[in-house]
Amino acid sequence: MTKFYIIAFVVLLLLIWPIELAVLYSHISSYKKYWTKQNEQPAQPNQLLYVALGDSTAQGIGASTPKNSYPYLVKEWLQTQTGRTVKLLNYSVSGAKVADTIKTQLPQIKNLKPDVLTIEIGANDMKTYDADTFAKQMNELIAQLPKSAYVSDVPAFTGRAKNLNKNVIDANKHVHDIVQTADLNQVNLYDVTKNNKNLRDFAADYFHPSNQAYKNWTRAFTDAMSTRFSK
Repeated sequence: MTKFYIIAFVVLLLLIWPIELAVLYSHISSYKKYWTKQNEQPAQPNQLLYVALGDSTAQGIGASTPKNSYPYLVKEWLQTQTGRTVKLLNYSVSGAKVADTIKTQLPQIKNLKPDVLTIEIGANDMKTYDADTFAKQMNELIAQLPKSAYVSDVPAFTGRAKNLNKNVIDANKHVHDIVQTADLNQVNLYDVTKNNKNLRDFAADYFHPSNQAYKNWTRAFTDAMSTRFSK
């Protein structure tokens, strides 16, 4: 009987998984629309301005709703810590690489003076990683960020792309050196994510973070901000 239940459970998973995967990929479009609509909402007096840059993880792909993404959760944390409402502008783009961020995201913040800016970028560069190219592009990117920027290193790949972790570790050496030289705020996302190996930490594609994992991502950013925004 136990064997029967195990087989039935596996069959059920195999039936549900393609549906969950299809829903996840549909979020690429729907989450983009959500953030575009939010970005268009006018700011209110005395709001903190928070800008998020990055790739699909800043969009919240893998979360059940954009409100479970780390930028939204960081926004809520900032509101709690400061007692002020926060205007969140999320200019991230699913699939973005470092070069894409320089070309399409940085121009959108050229005339802004954000109180807080977060960025996690580089994960999509790991498959074709070249150390010299990556370092050069990261230098160009970080040189254009405001002093209010909190720059994440590349998260650990503990799902189906874990074979790329060698590239991640090398890339993060460059990220840390460049952030330190620029005197910006380092977010140690790799340390927070390297032990996330539970299936509950992943979305249906076994790559993007789940709701649970995005809480850990949020903690990485808020830990870096805690001294500045302590109650």
